[in-house]
Amino acid sequence: MTGPRTPDVLAPGDLGWALCSTNIALYADCTNYATPAAPAPIQDFGGTSEASPLTAGEAALVIQAYRSTHHGATPPPALVKQIIMSTATDLSAPPSEQGAGLINAYAAVNAALSIADENGSPKGRGASLVNYPSSASIVDSPNAREELQFAISNTGSHDQDLTPALEILGPPIAGQALTLTLNPAVDPTFPNVTGSPRSYITQQFNVPRGAQHLDAAIAWKAPFFGPAVIAYIALLDPSGRNAAYSLPQGFSSGYAHVDIVYPSAGTWTAIIFTRPAGVSGSYSGPVQFSWSAERYVSFGSVWPSTLHLAPGETQHVTAKFRMPAQPGDQGVAIRFACSGKHGDYHSEIPIALRTLVPIGHGGGSFSGTLTGGNGRDATGPAQTYAFDVPHGVNNMSLSLQVPDNLYLLEGLLIDPTGMQLSVEPNVDVTGTPVFAMQLDRANPKPGRWRFILLVDYYTSGMEISIPFTAQIGFNTAQITATGLPNDPHIKLSASATPLVVPINITNNGGITESYFADARLEGLTTLPLGTFEACLPATQLPNACWGGVPAHPSPCGSVRGSVDGPDHHGCLRVDRLHRWVHWRARSDGAIGGHGHGGCHVVGA
Repeated sequence: MTGPRTPDVLAPGDLGWALCSTNIALYADCTNYATPAAPAPIQDFGGTSEASPLTAGEAALVIQAYRSTHHGATPPPALVKQIIMSTATDLSAPPSEQGAGLINAYAAVNAALSIADENGSPKGRGASLVNYPSSASIVDSPNAREELQFAISNTGSHDQDLTPALEILGPPIAGQALTLTLNPAVDPTFPNVTGSPRSYITQQFNVPRGAQHLDAAIAWKAPFFGPAVIAYIALLDPSGRNAAYSLPQGFSSGYAHVDIVYPSAGTWTAIIFTRPAGVSGSYSGPVQFSWSAERYVSFGSVWPSTLHLAPGETQHVTAKFRMPAQPGDQGVAIRFACSGKHGDYHSEIPIALRTLVPIGHGGGSFSGTLTGGNGRDATGPAQTYAFDVPHGVNNMSLSLQVPDNLYLLEGLLIDPTGMQLSVEPNVDVTGTPVFAMQLDRANPKPGRWRFILLVDYYTSGMEISIPFTAQIGFNTAQITATGLPNDPHIKLSASATPLVVPINITNNGGITESYFADARLEGLTTLPLGTFEACLPATQLPNACWGGVPAHPSPCGSVRGSVDGPDHHGCLRVDRLHRWVHWRARSDGAIGGHGHGGCHVVGA
């Protein structure tokens, strides 16, 4: 996936029930919550394990319905997708969460039965619209003017009056940030769904009238070392109904979040809970709690601003807007307010935007915000930034800074062909989490690069979100090797005194780095790697593995090189000051950058 995108559609996946077998000899998971467990005819399931088969089932219904009114013809996959997205129900969630909306099999079948094309012109049924395209994505510079056109077809059996609008979730209209305390030794308890006690506290807050979206989040101190801990958040609406639950999928993530569409005005109650004292996973300590209410606001114009569509009629709408000023990804959508006299509900048209990082002669900069995830192992929130590297860049660096080093991060530099050419954490050469990240690439290929920033499972829990800043630099490497031969015609005698070349390296990044001086020929060769430990015992970070293979293996020929003063594994450790190393070479052949026996000094 190279460009920005939103989900296509949303499907049920929040822990439903599936039929199961009581033959636990074959189906070991088909048990209840009793102790000891007994066979059960149903089983809870959720996530994409639930959403994917439901969506696949809708696709099968669409294909069957289309064939029945189109002389047995099979709709192409693109049309099946277009029908599913166009007939989804807009839940008014942000497009980054719902895409076009919640799948609606009944509306999709009616559209498949009714759509007119080269395979048939059946009678319209239901109240569906079909949009073309059903989504869009754009990559462009900050504040660039954009224009998109969409065709809206009424495949239903009655007239439809629509008011399209291009919208984005706006800033908070109300909210609060508080520091609370969980103390399971004295806090009251309630039984969860399995009957296990949970220690809890509550916090009430008032949502104003007119709010269209509600966010709530907590952060708690999650240690990297020591026993794992967990905390949860649930929301009760003003009538006391359970409206949301954070559904964590792991321990010690330090973060949980829930959101609500069209929250009722009035007094809401947040329930923040953990396991009882003395039970594995119990947390005692401060909890950061925040909530905010938002409304959707205009992001541009849509013309015409109203549509009257007769059955079978198609009209076009044009959306005009400017790209966001802030680099990164953003989701907006065209939403359709309708007359509602037939109880119609329509999908939105999601538009994914990626604003490029502005690049000048020496590079560029960008910034953003980080939050945690839901605790699922090996996953976490990801952000993508894109920028254009011009011709003639000898070396490129990307430096990132955060105010909290216990947000465990990973950065990936992706070249224009999709190759990951630098992958680094915010960890120094000793394995210690630090407040910065440094990525580098020599001779970067001209074109559009991407930087992907991942939160690797853990956050500190000290705050709900943190800012970050980043800088892209061109030709910033400071390495000199005065006296190093760089001409294929220069000869060195094997019997003479070894040539000593001082190499001066200045680390102008924000993290301690390891460097090496490497003597190589220009050609490539096959280098057997053998075996090595996938996870070295020296690592101290949870879920972190360390291993190493040489990059760009090339034959050494008759050239020999060494580095004075190795620190770890033959690498020279360099902080923000500069250090000196000496490179010794002895060769009977030419030495230089382009001839036989040519060698290079490489910083990594």
